[in-house]
Amino acid sequence: MTAQANALTPDADRRLLELKALYEAGRTLSSTSDTSVLLDNILRLAMNVTGAQVASVMLIDSSGKYLTVAAARGFDTDIVHRVRQDMGESISGYVARTAEPLLIENVEKDPRFKRRSHERYGGASLICVPLKIGSRVLGVVNLANKKDGGVFINDDLPLLITFASQAAVVIEDSRQFEEKTRQLAEFQAIHMLSKQMPNVESHNEMRTLVFETLRELIPIEYALWLNYDQEAETMTPNGVEGREFEYNETGEIIIRGTVVGNPLIENVKPSDLDKSDRAELREFVRSALGKIGFPKLDGDAFMVSPVIRDGVVLHIFCAGASYLDDYNQHEKSLTDIIVSQAAIMYEKEKALLNASRLITMGNMISEISHDIRKPLTAIQGSLGLLGKRIEKGEDTADILALVKAEILRLNDLVSELVDFSKPNKYEAEKIDLRTLVMRGLELLSQDLEKGKITSRLSFSEDNWELIVNKNQIFEAMINLISNAIDAMPDGGELTITGKIARPDYKSSDFLAISVTDTGTGISPEKLSSVFGRYYTTKESGSGLGLAVVERVMSAHNGTVSVDSEEGKGTTFTLYFPMQK
Repeated sequence: MTAQANALTPDADRRLLELKALYEAGRTLSSTSDTSVLLDNILRLAMNVTGAQVASVMLIDSSGKYLTVAAARGFDTDIVHRVRQDMGESISGYVARTAEPLLIENVEKDPRFKRRSHERYGGASLICVPLKIGSRVLGVVNLANKKDGGVFINDDLPLLITFASQAAVVIEDSRQFEEKTRQLAEFQAIHMLSKQMPNVESHNEMRTLVFETLRELIPIEYALWLNYDQEAETMTPNGVEGREFEYNETGEIIIRGTVVGNPLIENVKPSDLDKSDRAELREFVRSALGKIGFPKLDGDAFMVSPVIRDGVVLHIFCAGASYLDDYNQHEKSLTDIIVSQAAIMYEKEKALLNASRLITMGNMISEISHDIRKPLTAIQGSLGLLGKRIEKGEDTADILALVKAEILRLNDLVSELVDFSKPNKYEAEKIDLRTLVMRGLELLSQDLEKGKITSRLSFSEDNWELIVNKNQIFEAMINLISNAIDAMPDGGELTITGKIARPDYKSSDFLAISVTDTGTGISPEKLSSVFGRYYTTKESGSGLGLAVVERVMSAHNGTVSVDSEEGKGTTFTLYFPMQK
């Protein structure tokens, strides 16, 4: 009886050790969320029960082609870091591919593997089991080099399978968490990109913004934009970003110390870029870049993302990293989304600004052209009268004086028309109107101080960003502030307020900026003519200031009003249409 009990003792001790290990593994799972700590503990417990001296957890990478070490015990650190096994090679690759556990008494004598795993396992016994969630294999768990040169037994296999199941749950939970975190980061990055795009004023800023956004989400060292001209059948590098890539405005691109002298890629047919297989397009672009002097990027992970509009390739975004073999499909798809959306948003924003520019130009020219008719009509009538007086021998001095005045008036209008026809006059952009007001006050601060005038600013908490021609609006604001200063020769108070208001003759709300002075005011009989050309109360004034203010506001689909009381002060209000 005693002999029988003694024979049972080793088995009982092992079962007790297994139970303790399983209990501790379960307790570890509930005590920490650190995946590396959990996997290390599972390996430690498995090694204690089985007597293994080395152990590892290897996971299938995102490409599905390789196994890499996620946790290890008993290995040299340098071996762990450089191990990356093909799925079709070695014991680990075999188990990951077949999803079946494997127990080998001697690695070197097994005809399937022989010495391929000698560096890691020598001639030792080995167990390898798959990490599975359902039928999906995540990787493998390896145990090897049993103490005292022993051989793993069949009882070791189910224990390791149990540990592998626990490890698989940990890994899957960790991956789910990482996936949700990644998705959140991607959503936030795309959201920030959409918020920043309306403020982008050039292709260069757009390229930089796309590169910085992608670099937060994907391992990218450098990026290159290519512009395609279908008519000329040429492709041109248009800016580079990232490490070891430099670009200057003269067109020279320097990549890893190599100067790309002529960046023009010629004879690029539309069919060359119309490739359904993205890998073919990538190799075409890589080859084309090589022909114009780009250094070889063969060892880099390299991807291309075409920007297509109405079936035509407009741009190709290229990105790469020297420390990667390739990008996975998710990274490529994410790049396509960000690049295409950024390009579309940028083009839409530019189209909106161009439309605003054309409307402003049309309104302004229409206004000036209408005013040109008046002096022409006056000259025409005067010339008819002049002819009759000459026939009768009557005095013509007054008529000639009138014609001269109208010609000067016409010259002013033509000069104004030419001035407003300059392209930069209509460069509309989104800007906060409050910044223009503050710039005006800053510019005229010495005049305010010299005139002993205090200023006060008050704006409502509304969105004051509008698409306008900032130079024209700034000139209008300067004009009103200057007039207010001149209206207070003995000092006073200048008040500028901003709020949502509705003019008496309008049916919708406007953003209204009022400039109020406590000066001399304007008499009722003169109030109706303040926006007329040549109206002025200044000895040296031309009288064009307020007329130009009214014209500028009209060109922006806005209006201007005046309210004044003689001896108390004047308020001019600029009304801007609210933009959605």
